[in-house]
Amino acid sequence: MDYEIVNLAIKDIISLVNYANRDYRYDEEIASELVVALLGYYLVFGPLLFKQINELLEQLHIHRYDEDKDYFYTIGKINVQAEKLDVSPVMIGEYIYGDQKQVKGVIPHILIPRNNSFTEIDNMIHELSHALQLTSAKVLKEDEEEFVYQQGFSKVTMVKEDNSTLIENGAFSEFITVCIENRIVNALLSLDLDKVDSSFIKSILGEFKRLKGYNVLTDSYSTFQAVGKDLMDNDTFFGLIKKYFYSNECEIFEEEFDSYTEEVKLKNLMSLIRSIDNDNFYNMMLAIEAMNKKIKLFNKATNYVPSSSLILIV
Repeated sequence: MDYEIVNLAIKDIISLVNYANRDYRYDEEIASELVVALLGYYLVFGPLLFKQINELLEQLHIHRYDEDKDYFYTIGKINVQAEKLDVSPVMIGEYIYGDQKQVKGVIPHILIPRNNSFTEIDNMIHELSHALQLTSAKVLKEDEEEFVYQQGFSKVTMVKEDNSTLIENGAFSEFITVCIENRIVNALLSLDLDKVDSSFIKSILGEFKRLKGYNVLTDSYSTFQAVGKDLMDNDTFFGLIKKYFYSNECEIFEEEFDSYTEEVKLKNLMSLIRSIDNDNFYNMMLAIEAMNKKIKLFNKATNYVPSSSLILIV
C-alpha cells in the first residue's frame, strides 16, 4: 500500500466532507467519523466511486439519536409512513415532489445510535452503502398513484397517497451490503497507523488496534454472515460487486455470476437468501444447507479456498 497516496486521499476526503458540511449540519465528531467511513470506501473501491460519493454528500443527512423517542421523532419528520418497529440504524428516503406530484428526487437520511466512534463508523458504512445505491437508481414506473424504482437488486414501490414503501428482494441487497461493510472494516483495520498522517484517524482507529491482523466480522445480519462468509470472502464474487453494484448493472452482474458454473445460478442463490431472512425456522435451516452447498460449488468453480483464520465479532 502506498501511504503517500493514502494520505493525499485522506486530505481530499476531508475537503469533500468540509465542503458538504459548509452549512454545519454535522458536528465535528460525526464529520470526523464520516471521513473515516469514506476512507474505507476509498481503500476498497478506489477513487472512481467518489463521483457518486460527491453527489451523495450534497444531499445526505446523518442523524445521531440518544433515545428511542428521538429515533421515532426523526423518522416521523422524514416519512411518517415509514414502517420501523425496531430501533436500529437505518437509511430512509425523503421523497421530494415537483409539479403535478411528480417525484423530483429522494433525499437520503441516515439514523445511527450514539455509541463509541468505531461502532458509529461501522453503522455509517452500512447505511452509506444503501444511500449510494440511490445515486444510480433507475425509475421503472411513475403514475399518479405510484413511484417505482430499481435500487441495486431491490425494487422499491412508493405509494404516493401516503409515501409508504414496499421493497422487493431486499434480502440480497442486504447480503451484498454486509459483504461491503466487512471488506471496508477490515481494510480500515489493516492500515499501518504509523504511516497515516491524520491524527484523528489515528485516534479513532487506534482504539481498535487489538483487532488488527484478524479476519473481523461485524454484527450486522449475523445469520447472513455465518452462512455466507465463504462467499463474501471470495474475491471473484466481490469483484462483481465492485464492477456492477453501485452502477446498478444488476443484469450484467447476474450474467457474469452465472457464467462461472452451471450448478449455481444467482436467482437461486437470491431465493435462498430470502428464505433465510424471512421464512420459518425449518425452511430457514433447509435454505442454509442448500446455500452452503451452492457456495462450495461457486468457490470451487472460481478456485477460491476459504480462510480458516480466527473470526472476531465486533
